[in-house]
Amino acid sequence: MGNSNINFLAEELLEIQEKGLFRQFKTIQSHSGEWITLGGNKLLNLCSNNYLGLANDPRVKEAAAAALEVYGFGATASRLIVGNYELYDQLEKEIALFKGTEGALVFNSGYAANLGVIPVLVGREDIVISDKLNHASIVDGIILSRAEHRRYKHRDLVSLENILKNCGMYRRKLIITDTVFSMDGDLAPLKEIVQLKEQYGALLMVDEAHGGGVFGSSGRGLAEAAGVSEAIDINMGTSVRPLAEPGPM
Repeated sequence: MGNSNINFLAEELLEIQEKGLFRQFKTIQSHSGEWITLGGNKLLNLCSNNYLGLANDPRVKEAAAAALEVYGFGATASRLIVGNYELYDQLEKEIALFKGTEGALVFNSGYAANLGVIPVLVGREDIVISDKLNHASIVDGIILSRAEHRRYKHRDLVSLENILKNCGMYRRKLIITDTVFSMDGDLAPLKEIVQLKEQYGALLMVDEAHGGGVFGSSGRGLAEAAGVSEAIDINMGTSVRPLAEPGPM
């Protein structure tokens, strides 16, 4: 007999199965970059975030193995408790230099970065104005911040401005947008968003998770390609530097 207090889980799982939405893990037997072996079949992997192939680049693997020999596996505790490893300092300085920012902070994932950064910037007295198709990690970060959350229509500058016009009662205004939207692959109108954020005295945070290493003459992202890097207040990204310098886009 199971716990009757959680019987609802079985009912909800059954409902999900009936809708054809039940998902299960698939075990990968092997992988080498873009190719994986699944169920004995060799398949081209088109759902990975490893766009630039860095996870399987020999230079990345060799550097990781060398670091493992020196530092062991894992940080053993948070950086504020156990201390900050020199590797973090080096990496954050390199990121800041590459991005042209005054500083950088490394998180273990893009999701963790959005959850960690947004609640630090805004709180109960503030408002976050977010593109309707922003990534789920941005939405969760906004919820965690407890700030007022307003969504503007996807890439719609009129919708964005209408919200900005009517949020003078808030202490702080933060606009957040993906630069390259993960599901549709379209681009945020960054130049126009920068103009609006300056006109209405807002902060602007961009998520370059899908633009870093791809857009811009140096691979710094869509903000670089649009010529507005210096106007971005907070730039989140998951690519540091392309191993080969990309051409102009």
